[in-house]
Amino acid sequence: MQPPANPDANLAAAAAGVTYSPYNADGTCRSAAQINSDFQRLATQQNPPYTTVRIYGVDCDQVARVLPAADAIGVKLFLGIFNLDDLSTQINTLVAAVNASSRGWAAVDTVSVGNELVNNGQATPQQVIAAMNAARTSLRSAGFAGPVVTVDTFLAVERNPALCDASDYCAINVHPFFDADTPADQAGAFVLRKVNDVRGVLRDKSQKVVVTESGWPWQGNANGKAVPGRENQRVAVRSIVDVYAAGNPGGLFLFTAFDDPWKKPEAWTFYAEQFWGMDVAQ
Repeated sequence: MQPPANPDANLAAAAAGVTYSPYNADGTCRSAAQINSDFQRLATQQNPPYTTVRIYGVDCDQVARVLPAADAIGVKLFLGIFNLDDLSTQINTLVAAVNASSRGWAAVDTVSVGNELVNNGQATPQQVIAAMNAARTSLRSAGFAGPVVTVDTFLAVERNPALCDASDYCAINVHPFFDADTPADQAGAFVLRKVNDVRGVLRDKSQKVVVTESGWPWQGNANGKAVPGRENQRVAVRSIVDVYAAGNPGGLFLFTAFDDPWKKPEAWTFYAEQFWGMDVAQ
């Protein structure tokens, strides 16, 4: 069973970004040909197509494999360093792949260091900020002049606003599904409320806040009023996008382009973690 494609042709006009992970169902790496095929499918998901695709790491040679696929459909990339282990090696891998690509740094919108590391207890805010600052220095030396950020949940940033204060813009993941009091049709209102809550704790209240993940699962267990389903996914995504179509400042990345069958189903994610994809033919 797969979710239907979102029928709204104006979706990407408001949601410029979408997330993507290059793994097969068994966790192995997708080939360059498979990634290229994925991006070709991605280009047909919405009209107009997304302008930016977010990836999370440098494993699986993914930066080198995704760059030509992104070139082929004319999108930019939001690149990521997933964890803080062996930071210099990860940065070198990323830089080498970009330098070998046809567009070079012109293809890269943003580079993030870490994804929900503070929220998940994998690093302290101080460790993340130090790694991000070190990465920024290295990336500037390598020729990247764009934003360098860390990404965490809105809860982690509310408790540790220095994560955003030290970033070139504030990057937060906001998932209404994990709030048991939020039904699908209120997903957008939830996202906007949390963006405003985060903005309220920032040192610079005018700092851009970008939602780097938000979506809704089409299968899994209910979380109170938050219920998975094909129609609920469509309603929730439409609700989220409407917030941005109405002129909310910042940016939005929908989560996620395709299902993630490589992920482990767990009770704490309501057995929905594999089923956030928005593609009809995964």
